[in-house]
Amino acid sequence: MLTNWNIDWQNNLLNRERMGIQSAGQGFAGASDFGGLGLQTLQSGSYAPYGTYLGQQRDIFGGLNSLNAGVLGSFDLPQQMIQNTEAYLGLGQSANALAQSAQQQAFNQNQIAGQNFASAFAPGGPASTLVSGVNSLFAPQAQPGSAYGYNPTTFDYGNSTYGDLMAA
Repeated sequence: MLTNWNIDWQNNLLNRERMGIQSAGQGFAGASDFGGLGLQTLQSGSYAPYGTYLGQQRDIFGGLNSLNAGVLGSFDLPQQMIQNTEAYLGLGQSANALAQSAQQQAFNQNQIAGQNFASAFAPGGPASTLVSGVNSLFAPQAQPGSAYGYNPTTFDYGNSTYGDLMAA
C-alpha cells in the first residue's frame, strides 16, 4: 500500500494531541469534582463542633422540659384533693356566690335604713321638732339698727342715741 509517510505522521500527531487535550480536560473536570468533595468534607468537618454544641443544648432543654412536666404533674393529685375539699365545704365559686348574696342583703338593709332616716326628719316625723328647732337658729331675723340703715353723713349706725361719735 502506498501511503505518504509524512502526511500520516502528521495526522497521527494531531490525533495524539487531540486525545491529550481531551484527557487533560477530563483531568481538570475530575480535579474540580475532587476539589468540590474536599470543600464538602471541610464544611462537614467544621460543622461538627457547632452541631455538637447544638445537640447538647437540645438535650439540656429536653431534660429541663421533662423536669418541668414532672414537677407540674406532681401537683395534679394535691390540686384534685383541694378541689374536692372546696366542693365539699362550699368554697370557691359557691363562696363567691354566698359573698355576693351577703353584699346584696347588706345593700338592701342600708337602703331601708336610709329611707327610715329620711322619713324621720320629714315634716310630721319623730325628729321634725328637732329639725324645726335647728332651722330656727339659722332663720333670717332683723338685726338691731338694720331697719334704719346707716347714715354716712353722721356716721350714725341705726339712729343710735350716742349721736355723732366722730364730732369733737
